Amino acid sequence: GDGYVFEGYGPMMKKSDIVLGNLETSISRRGKPAEDKQYTFRGRPEVLKALKDNNFSAVSIANNHVLDFGMDAFLDTLSHLKKHELSYAGGGRNREEADKGTIIERNGIKVGFLAFTKVVPVVEWYARKNKPGIVGAYKVHEQEFVRTIKEMKTNCDVLVVSVHWGKEASTEIRDEERYIGRSMIDAGADIIMGHHPHVVQGIEIYKDKPIF
Repeated sequence: GDGYVFEGYGPMMKKSDIVLGNLETSISRRGKPAEDKQYTFRGRPEVLKALKDNNFSAVSIANNHVLDFGMDAFLDTLSHLKKHELSYAGGGRNREEADKGTIIERNGIKVGFLAFTKVVPVVEWYARKNKPGIVGAYKVHEQEFVRTIKEMKTNCDVLVVSVHWGKEASTEIRDEERYIGRSMIDAGADIIMGHHPHVVQGIEIYKDKPIF
């Protein structure tokens, strides 16, 4: 069944107030796989029920696979997430929506969630004023993500920032990732939730705040 992958951590997730994740696939029945990619991902809409069943509150869609099957599949992904009442961050139908993120309130505490990616196959994946897409976290985007983080922090008590970064299969933390994580903390982030390498790298505590 679709929920088998959560058999280990599922019970912990179900007890949690908030569960955040990285949705590294499109959710659609449409589109064609990108021709120049070794791995292309597309999931059936039904799999989102497994996320709901395991208490997911919101997911990042800022990664290097959400547009694997083109723009129609990406837009379907947004629609299916909304239909399953799963919030998302890091992408949208235009740049304004992609920057917006989401706020989840539990026990009187407002938790903000933003997402960015430092792994983007082609620049056409970026969201623009009137173009759907995702949001970047390369050093060249620093002014943009700092502004977005500062704005979000004025509306929440705790801010979690998801970043798709790092080198696959490497446990080494690169200098640029360390710089970006600290820059995001300086801008107002409270927790940096990193992913992409497929191995565990490390945790840095910077200004009493964790960068995973």
